[in-house]
Amino acid sequence: MSPSPMLAIAVHRKGAARYEQDGLQRELAVGDLHLMDLNAPYDFRWDGDGGSTCLHVPLDHLDLPVERIRKVAPHLQQSPYYRLVAGHITEMTRQAGTLSAHPTARLTGSASIDLIRGLLLTTTEPDRHDGAVLPAEIMLAEIRSYVRRNLADPELDATRIAVALNISVRHLYKICAAAGYSLAQWIIGQRLARIRDDLADPQLRHRSIAMIALRWGFRDASHFTRRFRVTYGITPREWRRTTAEDSRHSVFGDP
Repeated sequence: MSPSPMLAIAVHRKGAARYEQDGLQRELAVGDLHLMDLNAPYDFRWDGDGGSTCLHVPLDHLDLPVERIRKVAPHLQQSPYYRLVAGHITEMTRQAGTLSAHPTARLTGSASIDLIRGLLLTTTEPDRHDGAVLPAEIMLAEIRSYVRRNLADPELDATRIAVALNISVRHLYKICAAAGYSLAQWIIGQRLARIRDDLADPQLRHRSIAMIALRWGFRDASHFTRRFRVTYGITPREWRRTTAEDSRHSVFGDP
């Protein structure tokens, strides 16, 4: 189904398999890593007894252009992260029960995304003679990653980001402009998405809307409400009420 918000990255763990996508055919042995673009047709099969372990990663959390991901996908073996990521996914699967139940489970997810981002950034295409990743691609990923980690900081702005990454504000804006997006608007959009999720969380019903908005960096309640409504076509209060009703219906059934 398309569009899919996920990228699938898998480790083959049993038997011999064949993978095909975008004209690329590859034989997979146990321990091999491969990436599947879920927004394009693919074929993955094995004969007899076999199996594969797959990790789904949100595309928007990788902070990389989809075009780059597609270009380097057939060449993952060139990356020094190749075996590291394969081992990471295998070990996570082996200890899935323990890791998912631990309070640090979110950290495991963040570490996984960082590793896969490193895998994709260090994979080069065969026709790239310099063998180097464009510095702007790496810096853009670092900018977006830093923003995600610090969304709750109300003082988060271009100056703070530039200082943290040891670049000038001018260079920061140049990188964002080349990628075709507004840094300030992207930060607001990310904050609104976090607030939207929190307002739909039954475990946070005791927190006021203003408190949740403040938690994600919005100091002005009226400004937050206006931006939320423009983005989602509904007020924060209406969204919380709607999701609460949907939650009750899913538990008790429609009257």
